[in-house]
Amino acid sequence: TCRVLLQFKIRNDLCVLLRTYLPNILILKINDGKFIPQTQEELNEYLGITFESFLSSVLFAQFLPKFFDLSPTEKIELFDSIMDKELSRWSDRAVFCKELFKIKQEKLQTLQADKQHKIGYLDSLIKVDYSQEKVKFEVTKQEKIDRYNKICDNIINKAVNLKEDINKIETKVNELTNEKNKANIKLNLLQKELITKEPIKDNFDTNIIELKQTKKLIEQEIIRLKQVGIETTCSKCKQIIDKKLLVNEINELDTKVSKLNAELNILEGKNKFVINEILSLKNTIDYGKIELSKIDNELYELTSVVKQNKYELTSLNTEYNNIKKEIEELQNTKNIYEQLELKNNKTIDLVELCIRFISDNLTNIEKELQVIEWWSKGFNEIRFLLLERCLKELEISINSVVQRFGMIGWSVQLKTTSETKAGNIKKGFTIFIKSPNSNDVIPFECWSGGEGQRLRLAGSLGLSSFIRDKGFGNIDIIIMDEPTQFLSNEGINDFLDIFKYYCVMNNLKGFLIDHRELSDWGGFNSVTTIVNDKVNGSYISN
Repeated sequence: TCRVLLQFKIRNDLCVLLRTYLPNILILKINDGKFIPQTQEELNEYLGITFESFLSSVLFAQFLPKFFDLSPTEKIELFDSIMDKELSRWSDRAVFCKELFKIKQEKLQTLQADKQHKIGYLDSLIKVDYSQEKVKFEVTKQEKIDRYNKICDNIINKAVNLKEDINKIETKVNELTNEKNKANIKLNLLQKELITKEPIKDNFDTNIIELKQTKKLIEQEIIRLKQVGIETTCSKCKQIIDKKLLVNEINELDTKVSKLNAELNILEGKNKFVINEILSLKNTIDYGKIELSKIDNELYELTSVVKQNKYELTSLNTEYNNIKKEIEELQNTKNIYEQLELKNNKTIDLVELCIRFISDNLTNIEKELQVIEWWSKGFNEIRFLLLERCLKELEISINSVVQRFGMIGWSVQLKTTSETKAGNIKKGFTIFIKSPNSNDVIPFECWSGGEGQRLRLAGSLGLSSFIRDKGFGNIDIIIMDEPTQFLSNEGINDFLDIFKYYCVMNNLKGFLIDHRELSDWGGFNSVTTIVNDKVNGSYISN
């Protein structure tokens, strides 16, 4: 865990900043307020200085590369981060214009492709011809109507025939119905007559039975009398039988029997006649019923045929109406190819309108692209001019420090960004050194030792002065860690004189950390020596 607490004053505000690691916390307290969590961006905005500007104007750490040691790309990135507010708005606008140019160009290409597609589509629409299809449609339509009319004629003929058949059958049904009614009347009369005959027969049967019973009794009496005539005396009364009287009585009984037989013959003859009449009536009635049944069957069959014919007639009527409706619909049906032709013509007009609209858009976008390209180039030129001006100011600031280092005849030149033929920005700048020993400018990387270290320190102090002059952070301290590395005693004295002059001129409190003993120089307000040995560890010796 690491914890750093920093107290500082800015714009009359007394601030306390706390940074911890594990956990990672960044909090700020202003005056008597509460500690408020901060992002690095929020802190930079409040302080008015970025982390890069701080490392390039306030704290110069030993193991961090100096400004001159950075690569060309790293130099321009550092410079961009320092000059962010001044340069980024122009570079952002240039980038925005470039992105907008790309978007517009893609839209232009899309519209061009769409225009070509619509032109091809228009050509295909113009080539469409529905003339033959229109004629064919009308011919087919009329053929179908004629075929339907023919079907309707056939239906009418069938219906007429069915109606004639129905009328004939209904006439026959009426005739049979009348015949049936007559037969029913006749049958009713026969049945009534039969009803009257049956009582007569019954009466004859009763009389015949009675006569036969009487006859039987008389015959039994005759037999008895004949048996009595054999005897001389009566077995019951024991009187002498008068044979003559007995014979007369028997003769009288035989006469009665003869009369009864004659009467029976007459009655049986009459009864037989009545029976024959009854049988004849029953046969006639049965025959009449059979005939009625035949009439009923024929009526049923004829009625069924009438119903079937009427049903078929109704079906024909329905079919006729449906076909007539289809004929009417066909007659009212618009030619589909006329509609397609009309739709095709409307589509042609619409596509032509779209092509004109796209052409107008293409013209406008081409004009917009020219304007965007002009603005993009203008923003880049403004950025280049601003960057050149700022780098010239930085170059002057660095060369001022170089001269105070006693490097008479030496100068630093900064060569910066350029724009490629493709319109891209080649970012970075290189540092060149002009020495009194040569007419040519030489890249800084060729210098080493004391001269190289003096140039590094001059570059760092010059950049710090430039940053402060631009107002990127109003911090009144400067800290340099091991700045005398590679410097001779003369170089050290020159640097310390410059460092003190820089602090006085900028009203700064300067802190210098070094392994060398520099107290003999005599320009420090105070010197603190930290000793590190194996026995006592690190401690302050004075």
